[in-house]
Amino acid sequence: MRDFRPGLMGVGSSDAALDRLTITIDRHQAFWQTFIARFNTSKSG
Repeated sequence: MRDFRPGLMGVGSSDAALDRLTITIDRHQAFWQTFIARFNTSKSG
């Protein structure tokens, strides 16, 4: 995921933008994983 173009998001530092994006994706993944896990347990229970 290093073929990130610096001017893509209009931010001077592409690394900072990439870190922010990665953190956001990680948070969303954790949220969806817990959400799906709860949904599956409630559905099977």
